[in-house]
Amino acid sequence: MAATLVFRPSDDEEATFLQLIQSTQDYNPLPVRGLEVLETRAKCFGAAFVDQCRQVAERPELQQSFASVVAFSASFESDIGFRSAWYLIPLLVLGLTDVRLQFGRHLSCTMLRSFFNFVSGQLEGQTRFSRVRTMHIDIAIDHLDAGDRLNLVEAILKACRAAPFLQRLAVPVDVLAVAWDAFFTSVSYLPELSELAFYPGKLVVPFPVDGRRTSYDKMEQLRTLSINAPLAFCANVVDALSSSLARLNLEFDGLRTRSEMTDAFTTIRSSCVDHRGPVQLLSPLADISSPSPSAVSSMFRVRGLPAPVMVSSLTHLDIKVTRGKIDSTDLTALFTLRGMQSFSLSCPSPLLYGKETIADMLSCWPAIQSLSLNPRPSSGLGLGLLPPLAILADVARCGQSLRKFCACLDGFSMVDLADLNRLRSWHVLRELNLGSSVGPMDGHHIEQTLDYILALFNSLEMISVEDEGGEAWSTALAFSFKRRL
Repeated sequence: MAATLVFRPSDDEEATFLQLIQSTQDYNPLPVRGLEVLETRAKCFGAAFVDQCRQVAERPELQQSFASVVAFSASFESDIGFRSAWYLIPLLVLGLTDVRLQFGRHLSCTMLRSFFNFVSGQLEGQTRFSRVRTMHIDIAIDHLDAGDRLNLVEAILKACRAAPFLQRLAVPVDVLAVAWDAFFTSVSYLPELSELAFYPGKLVVPFPVDGRRTSYDKMEQLRTLSINAPLAFCANVVDALSSSLARLNLEFDGLRTRSEMTDAFTTIRSSCVDHRGPVQLLSPLADISSPSPSAVSSMFRVRGLPAPVMVSSLTHLDIKVTRGKIDSTDLTALFTLRGMQSFSLSCPSPLLYGKETIADMLSCWPAIQSLSLNPRPSSGLGLGLLPPLAILADVARCGQSLRKFCACLDGFSMVDLADLNRLRSWHVLRELNLGSSVGPMDGHHIEQTLDYILALFNSLEMISVEDEGGEAWSTALAFSFKRRL
């Protein structure tokens, strides 16, 4: 076990930073592995805290408390409290591997720039972040003028380059909007970077048409990318960064044009190609006994030319849409990602799809193990826009590798019991999440529905519901299932 030293502003003058350190030394035999210094907008540190940090930096007997610290997390809202970082960072450099910094928008730009220049400097022949593996920098720059933005972003990127063994990095997407080329130049100095995340930004900056990175080698070591930005911007970032992504998490606030989703997914599909193996030009419709017209058309370019199916590196894709609705036909551009193992889509409005879409999706993704199709829409549940419950028969028929399926379905719809006779009972589905699905609360109907589900998936281990806001019908179905275990 290890201890984490947490210090927040307090009205109690007795609870000083020095006393906290001394009591930790006296009464806690465990090594201190983490340090958290947390301001809030409502409560900030005073000058006395900064003076205590200075005293700690000057007293070797107190510095021993920080000798084993590997994780430093801080949030600063005031310039006064922020000054403490100059005293704390030098105490932590010998073993620091995890740095998470959050800066309020009221901090001085000059101080912020000086801080990032400070941490990228040398100490005992090493940069202060030389051993850092994880770095999160959450900072607002939209309120600054163009010159200050650029200067601050350049200082942030300099700090990133000062961590040559960095494996996980998170920065605001505004950094890209301000310094696209400079960002890619900086991350090219990080040969071990495998996870990259972009916090949502507030800048409205048109994406340059010629902004794609072409003068640098792509980051083949990058495996996970998370980005919250307009979808077209996301697609161009994917195209610029890596052709070997395995996990991609996208969040955007809606579509600006009808073709934006198809165009973006086509770019993503073309970008995520695994160059470690041979290119496959086999038909993407292999394993599909009777492909639908939409599946066939999605595999062809303009004028009927077949689109070659590359060996896709992308295995996990999570899409979150915070506004508007998504049409299931927008997803067909992703059907050629044959290596897909996990796919999740969430949006405010219900996702309407039929047997054809499910059959195409599961057949085109033969390795899929987890499929989540908007199980908890926030609106439109009573408008008759949900897929029918009978869609589960097609999941059973085509999902030969599927372990988990999540969906919002219409439990009022009729099911064809003849489906049960046409299906074999060896399906591997282990978990079914019916989210906000609706249906009649009649106990007899719930038991019949459960009989139908168990006949389709005889290896089912769980019908899960969320802890908060679960619909009564899906919750009742889950409880009925638990009683049968």
